[in-house]
Amino acid sequence: MNAAINIKDSMLVKFTIDAGEMVPFAKEHLPINYDDIKLGGANKVSFHAELKPKDSNEWLPSRLNLYKTKRGDKRLSIQHLNKYASHGDKILFDYATPPDKEVPTVLISIYNSEKKD
Repeated sequence: MNAAINIKDSMLVKFTIDAGEMVPFAKEHLPINYDDIKLGGANKVSFHAELKPKDSNEWLPSRLNLYKTKRGDKRLSIQHLNKYASHGDKILFDYATPPDKEVPTVLISIYNSEKKD
């Protein structure tokens, strides 16, 4: 199972994204999911991630942070997302062990939603 999120301007400016489809993805693939996270941004859980910019074959180091607001809203943030993504892009998440790594990693691919592959 992969998760996909469509990027909006507010996500790039505020560095915060509503978890949406990430909730079931985290529950199925990640060692810690939203049920395990306490309320408040200070209780965030970080995962090593690899970020693949659109129109690139290169994977760049990043971090995926999962957290809940004080109200319990599930959110996430992605290090360097605002450098490589634009409004309207789509990000896809996967959890796998890349050939050059020894541990599973969150893989985040950025796609231009208007471009057909």
